Amino acid sequence: MVITLQILNWNIKQVLIDTGSSADILTFKAFDRMGLSEEQLQPFQGTLSGFTGERVHVRGYITLKTIFGTGRQAKAIKIRYLVVNAPNSYNIVIGRPSFNRLGALLPTKFLVMKYPLDDGGVGTIKGDQKFARECYLASLKLRRKETPRKDNKGDSVNMMDLDPREEYQQERLEPTEALKEVMIGPHPHQSTKIGTSLAPSEEEDLIQLLRRNLDLFAWAPSDMRGIDPSIACHHLDVNPTVKPVV
Repeated sequence: MVITLQILNWNIKQVLIDTGSSADILTFKAFDRMGLSEEQLQPFQGTLSGFTGERVHVRGYITLKTIFGTGRQAKAIKIRYLVVNAPNSYNIVIGRPSFNRLGALLPTKFLVMKYPLDDGGVGTIKGDQKFARECYLASLKLRRKETPRKDNKGDSVNMMDLDPREEYQQERLEPTEALKEVMIGPHPHQSTKIGTSLAPSEEEDLIQLLRRNLDLFAWAPSDMRGIDPSIACHHLDVNPTVKPVV
């Protein structure tokens, strides 16, 4: 969920509410734009770790009064932000510490965050879906374009792994040996690949085994007979009166 909050009379947009994060994070870019000085940073011993195990250097931390909501629904709390210098599509990540201190609830289905007010009422913040989409698309572009870089202390920096919505793309497994293509059916498309390290007798036995079981391969949808469409059937739920546009 992406919202806007207020710090030091600044309206900070592109703020990610991440209940899976164990820290509240402020990017150095946003820190600098608010006119804050590095002399205000308190030393922090430790690093942040992303889902892939990559460590992100923390330049320090700063405690700032942060206001959620506006008008009669506003609530202010003090948040200790870890300041990191890393490429990210969000200016701030609000994690579990501040989320719990705020006493907030977040029904993700409705993208609305609610929290108790000091006067006994309930404050409400609605997520900004437009900014959420823009931030997500920007994070994908950063993932493709950015390579881990070095900060002024020599530590590898890349905060994109801290984005919980960015699916971790594990590298596909590759064969440990070279492959070669063999024909196992009478048609040119009926082929498969086997390893090149097999002994001649093993290779011939494997090819004969594959040819004897040619009917187990599905070369076309027509080869997958016996599947009831009521169980598995692809369907595009589109308006038939609207012209398709790529």
